[in-house]
Amino acid sequence: MKNKSTQQDSSRVATAIIFYNRWVVRAAWALSLIAAGVTLLIAALLISDMLAREVGGKPLNAVYETVRLSMVAVVFLAIGYAEHTESHIRIEALTERLKGRPLAVLRTIGLTIGLIASAMFTVATFMRAVSSTQIHESVQGLIIFPIWPSRWLIVIGFVMLTLVFIGKVATCVRTIITGGEDLAKPPLKLEEMV
Repeated sequence: MKNKSTQQDSSRVATAIIFYNRWVVRAAWALSLIAAGVTLLIAALLISDMLAREVGGKPLNAVYETVRLSMVAVVFLAIGYAEHTESHIRIEALTERLKGRPLAVLRTIGLTIGLIASAMFTVATFMRAVSSTQIHESVQGLIIFPIWPSRWLIVIGFVMLTLVFIGKVATCVRTIITGGEDLAKPPLKLEEMV
């Protein structure tokens, strides 16, 4: 009877982890779509500026400032999904031959370090964004351009990265406990999670 209860508890935990990861990945994917859209807007703005220079002989105002601050959205809004899909540069010399529990233990250590660092960056960038908002931080260019909104984009990116790390650490810990081969597979794509 106790064994059946343990299996049900394990099944509930697995279901909760899967549910959590699905929603976090969907949110990270949505933010990465926004980042892709901003990339397209940057390209359109740069092309418009080039055309204005060539045809009208005069550049558009505040293009440099807009592009510079928009790059924050491109980088930080996509960081959580990049971590989920493992698109970052990785060195797998220690992990390429491991499976099951040994892989899960090593990945748990690495992901926990990443989680702690991401949480620390989240807190630090949050505090900076609050102070930036309070003073309406801006940069002087051809026009006065507010940069405090971009500080909040950094916070959103780090929050999403932290949430992705939490899901990955939970998956690794479950793999350690159950001895499963969950981590031998690549991360789920969004289509597989729907």
